[in-house]
Amino acid sequence: MNRFHCVIGSHPATLDDQLIGAGGIRKIETSTPQIALWVDAPMNLVATYGCTIGVGTVRLDDRAQWLRRWSLYERDPTDLELFVRAIDECGRVALDSLLGEFAVVIWNDRNKEVDAVRDPFGIHPLFVNGDIDYLACSSHARSLGRLGSWDRAYLADFIGDGPSTVTRTVFAGVRPVQSGTAVRWRPGRSPIDFSYWDPAKIRQSSTTSGRDAADRFRELFFRSVASTVNDATPAWAHLSGGLDSSSIVCVADHLAKNGLCAALAGTITIVDTLGTGDERDFSNAVVQQTRVRNELVIDAWPWMQDDVGPPTTDQPTGAYPFYARERRIGRIIADAGGRVLLGGLGSDHYLALDPPFIADLIATGQLVRAIRMALERATAERRTLWKCLYRYGLYPLLPLKLRARWAGKYERLPPWIDPGLSEEFRLPERLSYIRRMNGSPGDKVRYATTSALASIAHDAQQWTGDAAIEMRYPFLNRKLVEFALTLTPELRELPQRTKRVLREALGPLLPRIVSERNGKGGIGARVRWALDREHDLIDQLSDEPILGELGCVRPKELRRQIRRARAGHRISLWLLFQTLALESWLRVVSGRWPRDG
Repeated sequence: MNRFHCVIGSHPATLDDQLIGAGGIRKIETSTPQIALWVDAPMNLVATYGCTIGVGTVRLDDRAQWLRRWSLYERDPTDLELFVRAIDECGRVALDSLLGEFAVVIWNDRNKEVDAVRDPFGIHPLFVNGDIDYLACSSHARSLGRLGSWDRAYLADFIGDGPSTVTRTVFAGVRPVQSGTAVRWRPGRSPIDFSYWDPAKIRQSSTTSGRDAADRFRELFFRSVASTVNDATPAWAHLSGGLDSSSIVCVADHLAKNGLCAALAGTITIVDTLGTGDERDFSNAVVQQTRVRNELVIDAWPWMQDDVGPPTTDQPTGAYPFYARERRIGRIIADAGGRVLLGGLGSDHYLALDPPFIADLIATGQLVRAIRMALERATAERRTLWKCLYRYGLYPLLPLKLRARWAGKYERLPPWIDPGLSEEFRLPERLSYIRRMNGSPGDKVRYATTSALASIAHDAQQWTGDAAIEMRYPFLNRKLVEFALTLTPELRELPQRTKRVLREALGPLLPRIVSERNGKGGIGARVRWALDREHDLIDQLSDEPILGELGCVRPKELRRQIRRARAGHRISLWLLFQTLALESWLRVVSGRWPRDG
């Protein structure tokens, strides 16, 4: 993704050199003498119209609508130019109509204000810091932060619960603009946030039938897929064989054969022959049906070395140790002339219901319905009815402190977390499994879904491959998500029929083996294998770790748990992997990566 960085302020002499950046800075004049705007960005990331200046990245799903509105077919403006014109002519209300992915910093000479705006799902990154004298904005957090000045709350959340924080970055004082939000600044005032899109305000409708829901979902999903591949940029797609990625590939193939969008240039399938990681029975069925080109990346492991080594990415991610695998994927696509990669991110966040659904039924007095749903889930999960009623019905209704105290063995903090860090940030109460049930009784599903949607902004930044490859997510079309949120829980998901509306809408286009599957493959076996395969490197990472120096982990206990994982003991393997992923990133950016690693 193209990098951009800008600083706007009323007292430029107070701006630190690190905030403004190095070469490439240029000044853009405003009509307000005491306000200066410095920009470090390619020319195609800067646009002006009327009294509005915009800096950033935009990809509009509804580009044709705005072209028709202004009859601009011959001029062929960029999506950023359309975005800036819409804001200039319609004001901030245009954000309700602009559909797509964007991260834009807008200066308006009329009201003398800056809005740093991010799309409803935070697909394009945008970070800020500032005070009453200036606002600094960037597509990369490192442009605003300082190495070694780490945000301890971010580190605590990362190693205690996985990298799902949406309000902080690894750099102290630098924060992301939250999805569906704008950070507003004007001279002499501190930056403030305002939300222009709030999924919590979308109400369910009990009048939509299952057939109508499937028809409407199919229509909206078709439009979304077409908008992501219907241009001159060759698009590839992830194809795991799962329901989501298979739906994207099969729908794109269907639309292309009917002349409604360009054909996919190819697909990428990641195969892991250990454990449950090999899903080729499913992905091959899609390839045989669509005849789309399929490239396999087989048995790539975390910390695998290639001819480049670990990259210096903007921020740590949960997938960071897979840098060699991601780089290989990027090369395959780029060598074939591709520039876009479609991912299946999204539907898990708004179609896969969290357990609080049964708790909501109990809280609203629908006991018979709650027992029926608990029985269905008990059958699907092979548990007793009582265990399901407690776990999904009664446990979510407990006060926060009791939920934290009575969490399951593998839903608690891992033992290598430093107790001081846990106490400082009250980590047991911050775990996502605990927090996602924080909604009021009767409204817990809405709260959990809203929280899940907010986490997309972080999940979308997991790609660590070729920066020239643009990630797009057809399941994150705003109209599609808004419609799905109006559906009753039974239409979105049932215990034995996950993602019900998706299956009913797109099932006829999918191979039967895919449309009827439940569950997903896993990489746990590969992670355990990699801990042993990269034995020397992992031992160096856990010997005097930076996270230990920062008071985040207990090195001795971390090493003990690594040994237990290698021996096959059941531990919090995912959080161990996340801790080592963060340590890896810190070592790289601090110049302390093991030489023989």
